[in-house]
Amino acid sequence: MFMIWNPFKKRFKMLWKIEKDKTTSYLAGCAHFFPVSYRLSLKEIIKELDAVVFEGPLDEGNMDAIRGYSIVPEGSKNIKEMIDKDIVRAMENEIKAFYYKNTVQDYINILKPERSSMLQREIEGLSPWMAFFRIWCIFLKNRGWHYSVDIEAHSIAKRLKKDIYYLETIEEQISALEAIPIEKIVHFISLFYKWEDFAKNHARYYKTGQIEKLLNSTLDFPTRYPSIIEERDPILYSRMRPFIEKGKTIVFVGITHIKGLSLFFQRDGFVVSKLS
Repeated sequence: MFMIWNPFKKRFKMLWKIEKDKTTSYLAGCAHFFPVSYRLSLKEIIKELDAVVFEGPLDEGNMDAIRGYSIVPEGSKNIKEMIDKDIVRAMENEIKAFYYKNTVQDYINILKPERSSMLQREIEGLSPWMAFFRIWCIFLKNRGWHYSVDIEAHSIAKRLKKDIYYLETIEEQISALEAIPIEKIVHFISLFYKWEDFAKNHARYYKTGQIEKLLNSTLDFPTRYPSIIEERDPILYSRMRPFIEKGKTIVFVGITHIKGLSLFFQRDGFVVSKLS
């Protein structure tokens, strides 16, 4: 008998068990973009629990709010002007690959003279952090990264009618992103020719649950910044702790928060163990 390969049957390995006073909850490290789905594995985990907690709201209305906050006033800094022309050309090619799908009309469009570059049109009017995420998202989608662990988990929790909670508001999350220095964003963009290796390493370490290697491989990423990690960890911890203490809860946070949050739980007498 032949086994049928199921692309959705992937075992989720970025999962930690949190125990104290005979209660058990879970902490899950999210990949906001990823090349494989963990839908079936996440469903198996979530169906046995009562509450599912996320960093921030994930519904479409709040996504619209994020897009609104990302628009900057005219005359603000344009990251395109701070990037090497060779990198700009490489990013232009990524955007063309994203939008043009080898039809005759696509080739005609490519040959059309444009008043501004495709990159400029893609990021025009966006704050530096949103401009970067737009380019990064296109780069990943060109390589088949069509999934998101937290969005999949959110969809599953809604379908299973679980209690859903959020640790932050959109405004708090935007404030943390706005604090990232534009120089850090430009530095990562200047490493554009290494993005392929960054993505492959991130996927390999995440799939195999190697969190230390994953953290070491993402040090240059713009969100590895105190306003995103160190300053938010204590706030996230204080807000998630009451849910964890109730038991039968799972909290989904960005993978880079796991190490700091685990230390807080251990400090306060919780037993933290990684599940294989």
